Amino acid sequence: QGAGHGARRADPAPADGDGGEEAEDLYAAKRVRERDVRVWSDYMKAQLHSKSLQLLHRDGDMDQSAFSAGHALLDGGSQPLEEILESVRFFLEECDRLQGVHALVDVNSGFGGVGQAVLRELRDELGRVPILGVGIVEPEAVPEADSRHAQYVGYRAANEAVAMHALSEVCSLYVPVPLYSIAGARGHPYLAGDRWRARSLFHTAALAAVGLDTVTLPYRRARPSHGPNSAATLAELASRLAPRDDLRIAGLSMAFPMPFPEATPGQLAGMLASWPALDVPEGPLALQLSTGAAPLPRPRQGLERFRIFGSALAMRGVCPAGETMSALEGALEAYCERSPCRLSPCSLYAAHRTPFPITLAFPDILRNEILGSRGELDVHGGLGRAVPPVSVPVLAHLETSTRMGGVVRAAHEAVKRASPTLRFDFSKGPRGLDAEDWKEMEARLSEIREVYCEDLSDGTHAST
Repeated sequence: QGAGHGARRADPAPADGDGGEEAEDLYAAKRVRERDVRVWSDYMKAQLHSKSLQLLHRDGDMDQSAFSAGHALLDGGSQPLEEILESVRFFLEECDRLQGVHALVDVNSGFGGVGQAVLRELRDELGRVPILGVGIVEPEAVPEADSRHAQYVGYRAANEAVAMHALSEVCSLYVPVPLYSIAGARGHPYLAGDRWRARSLFHTAALAAVGLDTVTLPYRRARPSHGPNSAATLAELASRLAPRDDLRIAGLSMAFPMPFPEATPGQLAGMLASWPALDVPEGPLALQLSTGAAPLPRPRQGLERFRIFGSALAMRGVCPAGETMSALEGALEAYCERSPCRLSPCSLYAAHRTPFPITLAFPDILRNEILGSRGELDVHGGLGRAVPPVSVPVLAHLETSTRMGGVVRAAHEAVKRASPTLRFDFSKGPRGLDAEDWKEMEARLSEIREVYCEDLSDGTHAST
């Protein structure tokens, strides 16, 4: 967020009536385009503190395809771990009171190992300070027609499994976000099919960013909500969603946009009452950011719902004139009560006026012709906008539940079935994985699988 470090807000897209075609041309000229970007930090370098970017140097022939290979960057490279930690400590010392740490880690490469090493040290230094870890995997990098596709998928599955085991041990909550799983968003009613690209890191990461930004908003605001069931701190969120050490793996989903910014509490309650509950197999939120790639597990015969252990629902940008956020939260509370939590007292929920801003750094992937400047649905079909909305309302959900059973099962199977060649590649380097490491990892993931797959049948069906 760059709070307190001189961050600049990007200019929003021009609203309706701001100059017609001239405004649209200006918007198109100023937008961030994927072809102009070489590395991810090019999207935001102007908004980052000078100490925010820590460049990692590696030998040109160093294999970085395995999660564990990243430790070689720290052990034998020119970039010692202590140097990276010092740059992190600089920002920790800026905090009056450290609430927690967010860590977004590329887990499908050696950088996953770098992230693990940094987080392990932070865990030792910070004690019980909560850490929210997000395991990012890039979109499909090798086409299915490519002869290397099978090998790529095998390495990716192994990296995701190693990351789930390693990062769930050091993080209070671990949220896997495989960007390749968002491929199904092509059929989403509010995404432009002619501009949305499922293999674009820019497009898929933007959707993941919306979900993460929204679900963490309740405790990141300068004045967080203090209702009895609103997570005012990251520690509250982690304790509700992960009341036990074997329940640290959470799933993220969202409705984006939720195009009803003027919905009254009564209208919102009626709309949510017509939606499926949060614990049914199909799920009410169209964009499943954590489970979209895994086969969707089914509850055992005789059971119709998943078991939700902990749940947090965050809504932003729905703010009808004259209404308080507490009135809207009443509608969210009624909706959450349809899906009771099994291990937490109740679901967390919060409503915020602040919508998600669509800046010039956000990809042009929305169906602008059916959305107004505030992300509202044009029921009359007369807007015909050529530029994106200025902002959009969003509803995001973070949960620990048996819905994640398919993801946990896939990780466990990837470890069990890892080929000798793959295990050899992961054993390279001073901190490579040996036979005992694989055995320990398989045992730990087996324990987690028993919890997340407790109510699930042995069969699965493809997610829709």
